[in-house]
Amino acid sequence: MNKWKGKSKGTILGYRIFVWCIRNLGVRSSYFVLYFVAAYYFVFETKSNRYISYYFKKRLGFSTLKTRISV
Repeated sequence: MNKWKGKSKGTILGYRIFVWCIRNLGVRSSYFVLYFVAAYYFVFETKSNRYISYYFKKRLGFSTLKTRISV
């Protein structure tokens, strides 16, 4: 299996903050914050959305509406 060679958008500081949140605030609270992080990337990082949209639409045969909902 090929290894992923892409770059992560996260930084060491971001990972450390997330680990701190898990340890001090709990898993549920930490993952709640990630919903907002994911929403940010969905709105402002449209290039990454393009690839997953292609997968849903062309490979899985989803409609345009179902693709947008799934992404």
